[in-house]
Amino acid sequence: MKKKYVITIDDDDTIFVELNLKDKIYDMMPINKETMASLVAKSIGCNKRRALIHLDELEKEGVVTSRKSKVRMGKAHVNARIFKRIK
Repeated sequence: MKKKYVITIDDDDTIFVELNLKDKIYDMMPINKETMASLVAKSIGCNKRRALIHLDELEKEGVVTSRKSKVRMGKAHVNARIFKRIK
């Protein structure tokens, strides 16, 4: 029979608490720098739609602003939402 039981996360070396995706995006965005959902998705390893959902939630919380603009990527012109962290 086992003599020692681990019942807390702090005492176990194999369990780690990670930030959720929204908090990770918020921490990675520098203040007053612009980005778009495709760049965020590429950097954190999720799809563009999931990144856009989290950026939208951050905008509703008031820590990110967005505007719609035409963006040129190579030879293509794309209408995209540009996000900027303000807090």
